[in-house]
Amino acid sequence: MMITHFFEGVVEGLSERTLKYLFNPAFIFWSAGIIFFTYRFGFTNAWSWWQNLKLTEQVMLIFFAVMLISLSSAIIHHFRFHILRLIEGYWPRPFEYFSRTLSDRKARKWSRWIEDWNRLIQKREKEKLTPDETRRLAQLEILLHHHPVRSEDFLPTTVGNTLRAMETSVYHRFGLVAVAVWPTLWLILPDTVKKEISAARNQMNTWVENLVWGILFLIWSAFWPWACIFAILWITLAYRLIIFATRTFADLLLATFALYRFNLYDALGLKKPSNSLTERIQGEELSEYLWRGTTKKPLNFIDQ
Repeated sequence: MMITHFFEGVVEGLSERTLKYLFNPAFIFWSAGIIFFTYRFGFTNAWSWWQNLKLTEQVMLIFFAVMLISLSSAIIHHFRFHILRLIEGYWPRPFEYFSRTLSDRKARKWSRWIEDWNRLIQKREKEKLTPDETRRLAQLEILLHHHPVRSEDFLPTTVGNTLRAMETSVYHRFGLVAVAVWPTLWLILPDTVKKEISAARNQMNTWVENLVWGILFLIWSAFWPWACIFAILWITLAYRLIIFATRTFADLLLATFALYRFNLYDALGLKKPSNSLTERIQGEELSEYLWRGTTKKPLNFIDQ
């Protein structure tokens, strides 16, 4: 009865943020660890050990478990940006060889996609494509859209190439360096746009955290070998969902630049580009100005 009242008091006192940390992949990870551990050493022995503990000891263990789940979840949440960078393919110097090898492999595959795409486009101009060829062409359109247009821009992972494709598309179309102008552009975006972008980014980050917990789940295979299979399925599913979430996030960013880039010129008191050719030049100048504070020639401001 006292344990029941304790749980009621704990649940009532937990904030929404704490509950978010508790009932998430970290909760599944540690709960599975307890189950596998007790399976290894016997459920009967574990239950007997638990019953022999004093009430205060049980309460302290439960409190420690809650803190462990919350703290471990918070740690993974804190480092999710750095983990995402690794998933993108920005690896430490000792792994540069593997990074280059995988990047070159991706670039060669991209070249084959380009050849197939050109062949199907040329055939479509002369005759009707078969249903299989139509589906293949649609697939190639998506694949090429989410990959850079130059082989030297490739990264070793699909996630990295999806984000790199967005960055290079912004530059090739508008002359803007995404990382240089994004903080300024973000400040003048409508709240509805910010909300959509933030939701897409949070979805991507959530699956990044899920991937980490899936990798950590491999630890429990030392207690129960089948845990390895579950972990591999978890990792595979999480990575696929990261790819889908990244594509949505990248498309939203590209659409944001396409729709609101001129607002950036207006907010800074600069003349908007008059055509696609001058936009590329002005975009490069604006990016340099916002990133370094320098320009090759003075920027002329206009009256607001």
